[in-house]
Amino acid sequence: MSVLVADCQSSGATPAHGDVLSLGWGVTTGEHDVTPGEAVWVTRATTRPVPRAIRTLTGWSESVAAASVERMDAWSRLLRAADVARPGNAGDAGAQIPTVIHFSRFELPFFRELHELHAASRSAEEPFPLEIVCLHAIACRLFPTLPRRNLRALAGHLGGSPEMVRSSKGHVEATALVWRAMVPRLAEAGVHTWSELREWLLAKATSTRPPASSREFPIALQKRRALPDQPGVYRFLRPNGDVLYVGKATSLKKRVASHFTTSARATERSLEMLSQAHDIDATPTATALEAALLEADEIKRLDPPYNVHLRSVDREAWFLTQDWADAAPTADATHRIGPLPSRFAARGIAAICALLRGEEAVPNLRAAAVYVPTAFAPDAALFDEVWRAFAALELGGERSPRRRILEASSRIVVSERPEEAVGAEGAEPPPRWDAAAIRRYLERVIVGQGTLVRRARALALLCDAHVTFREHGHPNAQLLVLSGGKITARRELSGTVHDDVVPRPPPLRSRLAAFDAGVYDRLRVLLTELRRVAQQGGFVDVRVGRHRLTPRSQQ
Repeated sequence: MSVLVADCQSSGATPAHGDVLSLGWGVTTGEHDVTPGEAVWVTRATTRPVPRAIRTLTGWSESVAAASVERMDAWSRLLRAADVARPGNAGDAGAQIPTVIHFSRFELPFFRELHELHAASRSAEEPFPLEIVCLHAIACRLFPTLPRRNLRALAGHLGGSPEMVRSSKGHVEATALVWRAMVPRLAEAGVHTWSELREWLLAKATSTRPPASSREFPIALQKRRALPDQPGVYRFLRPNGDVLYVGKATSLKKRVASHFTTSARATERSLEMLSQAHDIDATPTATALEAALLEADEIKRLDPPYNVHLRSVDREAWFLTQDWADAAPTADATHRIGPLPSRFAARGIAAICALLRGEEAVPNLRAAAVYVPTAFAPDAALFDEVWRAFAALELGGERSPRRRILEASSRIVVSERPEEAVGAEGAEPPPRWDAAAIRRYLERVIVGQGTLVRRARALALLCDAHVTFREHGHPNAQLLVLSGGKITARRELSGTVHDDVVPRPPPLRSRLAAFDAGVYDRLRVLLTELRRVAQQGGFVDVRVGRHRLTPRSQQ
């Protein structure tokens, strides 16, 4: 039989608190789509603001609102498309249309409001046209121990490739996929007709929901335990082979097992991912360092949806002018300081550098120095008082402002790691600016962004180098040969010294031209891992031409 698949997105939980933003629909059977999914943006009924979280989730903006259709037009289009699913087709206009919605408790009040408005506009008494069943309720019955049963978890669990985008059209397509996968499972449960489905769902009221402790994950325990106890990279896979997540491990067995502990699977994102993962693909490596490098490259190659870091979507390597004031995505004669992870990676220290040169502390300069939006800049008098004392204590001396900032970035101690101390563009300001807060934010900017600039020099050297390392406790060393930021050769050494002639590196401009997001991440990971090896008592030797670079922990 044909069923209507529908989705509604709104700016609030009920019609009293939100407006319909979009409607999506399509018609499917237990085997194939009858009409493909489609969706329209809907003109809002009120001028209530759309919360930022809703805008982010749905993709709604003022620009899409300009292309929206009136509510009654959208509802009429949905009903016209749904007529092919009406029993007896459009010949029996009074028959309700079998309708499947993922979480119908949310959509139903909005659909009823649209129906009432539509009937009132026609001055007619019309019964509600949709006979709705909730896909989530079916899933709770069919998959009682699955950790999560939201739409993306169900679609991935049943062999689909749901996008992370939460559009109405995407929801309709995912709902149709889940329905088609559920039809044979319902038949196995003795449910063959729409009326039997309604009775089966009503019987659910007498069942007991399994406790959270009875969750069962699709990946068999034996498969997780069969992984080797050695370094490597692992990939969680959907039933259709999609890679969900890529991770590195010093022990594949222990790291994968940690995903299934109570603390690790506490987040919704983790439970959603594990609900879809049916298999594990593992690649053992000789060392943890090589596992980290392989992970960075695999994330770039596969772009798994549940990885947050090291993805290259909409990312570039950036380069600064000598005064840090301007950034460009490619190195040239004026942009030679880099690579950096963001065009704003030195925005704060550029402002601090300008203040050291004596520029007036106008609002945008004060805001940039503490790395917050201009609207949240500290009070001028308070900032000036803190700045004069801070600059005299931490940034004094006769050297250039840039040199003083970079020296302070290696001397000042903050609670965060350097990468975390940078913050994000438009970072959250404190509830109230006081002297301690201003000083703390100045320190975070200097340490975080100064560290990025200092690290850029090391990355430019690593781009064309011979790297020898031996992990603590390993008998043999490994040699990595890098050219243009790529590993062109690797081999195991019997000792810790190699006799290869290290070629002279190309000029700085050529080395910087090799950087993109992938090269930046690969060399950043390599630099971090080399420091870890040295700190843990291993051996590290980096040769760039005739020069040898030694980690501080080995000096």
